[in-house]
Amino acid sequence: MAKYKVLLTGNNTAVMDDFFNHLLDRFELMTSSLHFEDLDIHIKLWEPDILLACLHGESSEEISRFARVLQRHGDKTVYFFIIGTDSECQDFQRYSKIVPDLVLVKPLTSADILRYIQNFMQKKEDEEESERIVSQIKAAQEAKEMAAAARKKILVVDDDPLILKIVNSQLSNTYDVAAAINAKLAYKFMEKKKPDLILLDYEMPGENGPEVFSKLRAMPEYEDIPIIFLTGVTDKDKIISVLSLKPQGYVLKPLDMNVLQSTIKKFLD
Repeated sequence: MAKYKVLLTGNNTAVMDDFFNHLLDRFELMTSSLHFEDLDIHIKLWEPDILLACLHGESSEEISRFARVLQRHGDKTVYFFIIGTDSECQDFQRYSKIVPDLVLVKPLTSADILRYIQNFMQKKEDEEESERIVSQIKAAQEAKEMAAAARKKILVVDDDPLILKIVNSQLSNTYDVAAAINAKLAYKFMEKKKPDLILLDYEMPGENGPEVFSKLRAMPEYEDIPIIFLTGVTDKDKIISVLSLKPQGYVLKPLDMNVLQSTIKKFLD
């Protein structure tokens, strides 16, 4: 366990002596008077882990000065403990309006004091470690979500499962690939997410590729999405008809993935 830095202050010199006589090997110890500037400088320069007030007949003015020092350093990780009789501890909290991190009520042995302080500090270390782990997990998740959000989204609309599988396997390492086997499912998907590019089959049951293309181009929210046709159609008139729609690309089946990827990169990279 770490050797914590403990700054001792207060009027109970007997308790301070006990710390130096019995606990010096467990803590780094330093003392300070209750004088405002003295205590303030010790906290500022020595940067203790724990400020321990050893109480014994402190006046209301001394307690007020103590409270002002704590308020000044409240933004720092300095744990504040008090040790004294039950009445001394209650009086201090009542006059200072400060709730200590740990209250040590006498009588206590040195072993008791050591155990209470170590248990408190271990608990705080465990809490900080848990917070650090949670923070790391959260940061990693946020980074993953940001990376996923930054990936370009491609919607593949094709009724051939083999084509969908091939395209997904070849493109999913670079892009966020979604699939729809018909126009109806494609529209449903686009209600939730707007793709950055659409790979559109020419011939499908229900609405065919040209019909889907024309419908999307008539919608202001989708009119700017690049659309590349995927088709095995070789009929000259049909090809001319498709090209007249002015799609961003036209890739023949069976797919040459190099050609498809280079065509996609023109619009997404």
